Amino acid sequence: MRKAKYGSYVIGLWFVLLIVACHHQREKIITLQEAEEKVLSLPLTQKINEYIDKFSHGKHGVSILSDSLLIDNKYFYELQIGYNSPIRYETYYTLYVNKSNEEDIRIMEPISGEIIPLSQWREDTSSYENPSEEVSDNLSCDELLTQIVQSSNITLIVKPSDCYVVQDRVEKDAIYAGVYTPTEGESNTMVLAWIKYNVREAKLYDITKDPDQPIELDFDKKVPVGYDFESQCGANSQRE
Repeated sequence: MRKAKYGSYVIGLWFVLLIVACHHQREKIITLQEAEEKVLSLPLTQKINEYIDKFSHGKHGVSILSDSLLIDNKYFYELQIGYNSPIRYETYYTLYVNKSNEEDIRIMEPISGEIIPLSQWREDTSSYENPSEEVSDNLSCDELLTQIVQSSNITLIVKPSDCYVVQDRVEKDAIYAGVYTPTEGESNTMVLAWIKYNVREAKLYDITKDPDQPIELDFDKKVPVGYDFESQCGANSQRE
């Protein structure tokens, strides 16, 4: 009788251990390296890598900053994909990989800041609209620079029509500014490029890669006609 009870106990314990083992197998935690490899294989990340490779002439690629975050009572790796520039780390997108399920990938929506499944996210495909030929001095310096950049052939990870420009500084007849994509909350955090606009010569340059070797850009020359750069931007537009 005792042997029968002992046998039942052993069988019961064996089943418990089997259930626990199966549970642990299902709850296998993926490593940070596995999460990064998964993110690097995404079409979005590959697009960013091609963009960085193009403007850096093959010298740089996409970089990742990692952290952890609890979302819906589940632990995720937080992976910021972007460009590690000589000035600062420029985050383009923030992705989240479930530590227990590498197929559960989410993204922070750039405009709303909401974290949603990557499968539900779509890039903005709004078409470019040409700015008005008449420039009003009611436009701020940033708004005018935005129109100039949006009409240019600058290479960005987003459509030029989806970016905006913020003036950084003025040096005599040159305006230096950052090109950003809209984000919610903390402003001006997702910089896409750096540009210089020479007021006297009406020339636009991409200085993202190297300020000492600017790349001249084409843009709609009608956009800045009649604009008072001196009063609106503080740049000297008079030739010496």
